[in-house]
Formats: sequence, structure tokens, C-alpha cells
Amino acid sequence: MRLGIGILSAVLALCLAHGAAIAAEVFTVQATYNLVTPSADKAIDALRKYVTDRGGYVHSYSSSEITLRIPASEEGNLRPVLLRIGYISDENIVKQEISQALTDLNTSLKVKNDHLAKLYGIFSGSGIAETLEVEKEIARVVMEIENIKGRINWYRDRSSLSGVTVRFYKSGERGKPAGRAENIVEWIRMLGVENLMRAY
Repeated sequence: MRLGIGILSAVLALCLAHGAAIAAEVFTVQATYNLVTPSADKAIDALRKYVTDRGGYVHSYSSSEITLRIPASEEGNLRPVLLRIGYISDENIVKQEISQALTDLNTSLKVKNDHLAKLYGIFSGSGIAETLEVEKEIARVVMEIENIKGRINWYRDRSSLSGVTVRFYKSGERGKPAGRAENIVEWIRMLGVENLMRAY
């Protein structure tokens, strides 16, 4: 009976650990949309307002495309916004899991910090002849720590803010828009027949 309870406890612990690992999964998202629209300028203005209102920012833009950094929680809400200002003729969304990379970097950071603490201990008790060598090693480890911190911050930034690039086209520039019939109907309804005629 005790053995059975022990096995059950072990299985439960493994399940909880697995659940925690799943909960800790971190992703980066990079999305690219080709948007057919009658007015790129109006589309840019609408997207700039949208991303600013939601805590993101415009990374760069030109007359033909705009790149946004938008909170990851809002990235999935962008598509309906795009459909209100044009028609999505093509899209590509790349999702990358970075949990293991962050775990490895945090482990490396701990190891380096522990090593640095030992070096400071050696430095405080070293003689004049050893001081220069210890200083060199401390400088090297500090540089490695800052490099690891920079990489961790880069991953955290990319996971908290998704990257979205929207490229603008007028009808006919990359062939006529292709897709599901309901999207075309929605596009016509949103833009209006008059704007649609101008686009052609």
C-alpha cells in the first residue's frame, strides 16, 4: 500500500513538474502580411494609431511597408484590423519556442556569477604578483556576464513584443487578391464599392 502511494506521489510530482514546464514555455512571433489597399498612407496612419494605443510602437515605415512591435497578447487581434483597411493577399507567421534558450542562458549566468564571486574572494586575498592576473580574469568574466544579460534581454524583448511587417500593394501589383470568398466580400463591404473601383 505504501509502495503504491509512493509511486502515485512520484507520478503526481512528475505531472506537476511537466505542467510547470509547459506553463513556462516562451515564444517569439514574427508575422508578415501583404495587404492590398486603395491607400497605403491611410493604412499606415491607421496602423500607427492601432499599435500606439495598445502599448507597442512603430519600428520603421516607408510608403510601401510598415514594421510594428506589438505586445504579444495583441498580435492575434491585428488581422481583423487589416481586413478593415484592405485585403490580405498573403501572410506568413513564424512562431519560435525559446524557453530552452532562456533556461540555458540563465544557467550560464548563474555559473558565471558564482565564478565571479570566487574571483573577488581570491582578489581580496591575493598578493601583488597575482593581482594583475586576477583582474584580467575578473574583467573577462564580467564581459561574459554582460553579454549573457544582453542576450537574455533580447529574447525577453522579442517574446513580449511580436514583430509584424505589413507590405502595401495596389490591386494588380502582385496579381489579383486570392483567398476565401467570404474575405473578399468582407473586403468589398468594408472598403465600399466606390473605393474598390478606384483601386482598379
